[in-house]
Formats: sequence, C-alpha cells, structure tokens
Amino acid sequence: VCYDRQGGSAASRLIWTLHTFGFYNCSLLDGGLDAWIAEGFEVTQGPPETPQNETPVVDLSTARQHVVNTDEVLKILGKTGTPTNDDNRTPVFLDARSQKEFNGEDVRSDKGGRIPGARQLEWTDALDRNNHMKLLPENELRGLVERAGFKTEDTIVAYCQTHQRSSLSYVMLRHLGFANVFGLEGAWSEWGNRDDTPIEK
Repeated sequence: VCYDRQGGSAASRLIWTLHTFGFYNCSLLDGGLDAWIAEGFEVTQGPPETPQNETPVVDLSTARQHVVNTDEVLKILGKTGTPTNDDNRTPVFLDARSQKEFNGEDVRSDKGGRIPGARQLEWTDALDRNNHMKLLPENELRGLVERAGFKTEDTIVAYCQTHQRSSLSYVMLRHLGFANVFGLEGAWSEWGNRDDTPIEK
C-alpha cells in the first residue's frame, strides 16, 4: 500500500514503477496520510520495523511493461502526423499538466506546448479538494475521463513534466478498468528539451 502527502502523485509514481517491473500487488491509499489521520486511524512514530520478508527477485525481462519512450512516440507521429485512435492501437496522449503548460504559456523546458494531438486532463481534476484530495467517486471520474475524450478501449500514454503528476492519472485510469495505459519515459522534461520533437500550442 503506497501513500504520500502530495495528493497521491508520488505514491502513484511508485506504483507505476512497480508495475513496470511486474509487481501488481500494490495499491494507492486514497487520500494518503492526511485522509488517514483525518478519519481517526492510528499512526506511529520512530524508526520503522525491519521487514522480515524475503527480498523479491526482480525479473528484468518483464520490465518496461507500461513504458513508452520518446523515440517510440516519434515513430508513431512520423507515420501518422497528428495521431488518431481509430484502430485503438495508435495511442492517445493524456497531458496531465496545467492548462498554461498545455498551451505553452508556462514553459518549464526549452520548448513549451504539448505533444501533437494530446488531450488535457489535469491530474488534480480527478481529486476531491473537499475530501482530503481523495479520488472522486467512480461515476464522476468516468464522466471526467469521457468528457476529455478517452474511451476504455483506448491505448493511452500519460505524461506531465516528470511523470509524477501523470502517474496519478495512470493509477486513476487503471482503477477505472483501462488496461492499455502507459507512462512517457522522460516526460515533457525530455520531450521539451529535444530538438527533434514536434509540439503544438
């Protein structure tokens, strides 16, 4: 069970990383530590107990199951121009950043803007600001995702500046039953700093 005090983004980044190595028996604590404390559950202090479990063996052959890199995306864009998703195999890009980052007004790399064809769904839109930043109820999340133009059968590549915020989007989509969800390795910090990457504004 993974949790943080950052709206779930850091914990979700850990979950995505675990998934890439084939560790699926992990969950996000909804609302993180703040919600846990607010609901009256016990916390402890001091050094943690040393776990007695055996060290897991990492099978590197299963790594990168939920990863797409910049060069792979460039090949997709080179073949199709602005990507479409008519056959459900060409990915749809989910930009989890703010509207100003998406529009190229807030520039945090050499280039500002978005991947051509990307659709914006800011990561915090999935969170209930009035309930300790827990995920919205499932029916509200589904409506949010559908209004942004994503379908359950889509192949979705989520990104932000560093793939921390978009990792929450990854976990949220998996929670809703989306099977084909990936994170963009390097995220906008790589895409926006390379000379060979196209952008939209």
